[in-house]
Amino acid sequence: MLNGTKELAHIVYNDSSVKLLSDTRFTKNNRICFATHWHDRLELISVREGSFKLTLKSEEYIIQKGDLAVIMPREPHSGVPGKDGVLYDVIMFEPSSFFNATNASSKYLEPLDRSTAAFKTVVTDTETVKLADTLISELKKPESPETTLKSIGMVYELLGMLFSRCARPYTPENNIDERFANVLEYVNDHFAENITTAQISAEFGYDEAYFCRRFLKSTGLTAMRYIMILRLEAAKELLKDPSLRIGDIAEEVGFLDMAHFSRVFKKQMGISANEYRNTVLGK
Repeated sequence: MLNGTKELAHIVYNDSSVKLLSDTRFTKNNRICFATHWHDRLELISVREGSFKLTLKSEEYIIQKGDLAVIMPREPHSGVPGKDGVLYDVIMFEPSSFFNATNASSKYLEPLDRSTAAFKTVVTDTETVKLADTLISELKKPESPETTLKSIGMVYELLGMLFSRCARPYTPENNIDERFANVLEYVNDHFAENITTAQISAEFGYDEAYFCRRFLKSTGLTAMRYIMILRLEAAKELLKDPSLRIGDIAEEVGFLDMAHFSRVFKKQMGISANEYRNTVLGK
């Protein structure tokens, strides 16, 4: 059986442990910038032109030119381009990559990784946005000892500025505790099976109604919506293999009905599974 994770795309970081996606453009004709997903890394999206609507858990934000969107680890999110399209750069890294032996690391960086500290979703502070854009410019240069070490230093500087100017109050009830983290791990490993909220609740000794409320509060998504997203993320990865039939892919990720898979995939991605395959394969 397919072993799933929250996001299946493999991210390759450079020597500074940072990944840059630069010059990412979507026109008003694109249905989405990115489908709902989540991951363990922290992402900063700097909008250079236009705007996009960011949905984070159940909240919606309009991210405009000059804004910096901050997406914390394990926060489900999706994006839709604005009426004039959008052009943005994305800085991504995992907080754990910057842990060290200092007290500052345990005081500031480890809470980011545990989701017990967070930043504002929309950052408009001029100096913070400027520093993020300077880091983007540095990451666009060819890698060298100077650019790599300078980028690492700028990540720490940027995190310090975010803590000072853009901290978001920590709310313990929104944190995923260890027991519920085991639930998410179970769902990540079994999403391609015919699992239900009743079956998951029984597995972990929860009342089903309580489980559904707890899942929604922890992830911003219903359990079945979350499972659907995992299945679609898995399908997107498998579609990169031209030797696999789309019907077999649908069954592999947990769809028993090919027609249902086709409807859900097109609704979520804005294009059919076959069109998506042709796009990623460059056809």
